[in-house]
Amino acid sequence: MSLSFSTYLKNKWLKAAADSAPLGTIINLSEIRIFKGVRPTNADAVCSSANLLVSILSGATGLTFENAASGIMVKAAAEVWSGVVAAAGTATWFRLFVKTEDPYAAVTTTLARIDGNVGEGTEANIDLYLADTALVATGSPTLTIDVFQITLP
Repeated sequence: MSLSFSTYLKNKWLKAAADSAPLGTIINLSEIRIFKGVRPTNADAVCSSANLLVSILSGATGLTFENAASGIMVKAAAEVWSGVVAAAGTATWFRLFVKTEDPYAAVTTTLARIDGNVGEGTEANIDLYLADTALVATGSPTLTIDVFQITLP
């Protein structure tokens, strides 16, 4: 399974240019939460029973992106994206969402969300690569994401 975009994001992109915003603007000041377990079927789905391992931010603010080029939007180079691992487990999927919104909300088509797979090495269908998906919470370790990109075909 590759990236899953919420219905809200898809609809915003398909609206007339005068009524829509670029993806980087829609998801500006976002957060990534990394979970263990089974990923929801789509980004509109509820994930209230998901097992949170770590929340990724840039300091106290939300995550931002560079301007897109050639269909690729990357994390802002000047930002350090990191979070303290809150629970131990094997990271399997993530949800990117606007920081002021509820990532666990019931089934919705009105929130900007992107779900993706977490993995390591050269596994197929991985959207967020980690050096090691087995996260350990002992000693409050920090997980840092150095590379993140969203690619549209």
